[in-house]
Amino acid sequence: MVSCFKGRFRLTSPRGDRVLNGVKGYHHGIDLVGLDDTTVYSIADGKVRTGSDNSAGNYVCVTIADGRRVYYFHLKSFKVKTGDTVKKGQAVGIMGNTGHSFG
Repeated sequence: MVSCFKGRFRLTSPRGDRVLNGVKGYHHGIDLVGLDDTTVYSIADGKVRTGSDNSAGNYVCVTIADGRRVYYFHLKSFKVKTGDTVKKGQAVGIMGNTGHSFG
């Protein structure tokens, strides 16, 4: 598994069907928690967009060269800003619990 953390991490919620607070739904991403470091690193080179909303909380979106997007949700804070270009392994934020998050 590709990880956005350096060091040990744990999968807290996989992609797929799940039940939260008695409500069944489909989880479109995977949730990871860093165990050794709370810094979140980009898994690919790309262009950055940052934002915040009630569901994702503080987030970074990295658009890679082929058009795919990698999202980092629920961040405590940002290490990049909209318009930045990042390299694989560059810090993009600090792990957090913002937005609609249960961890």
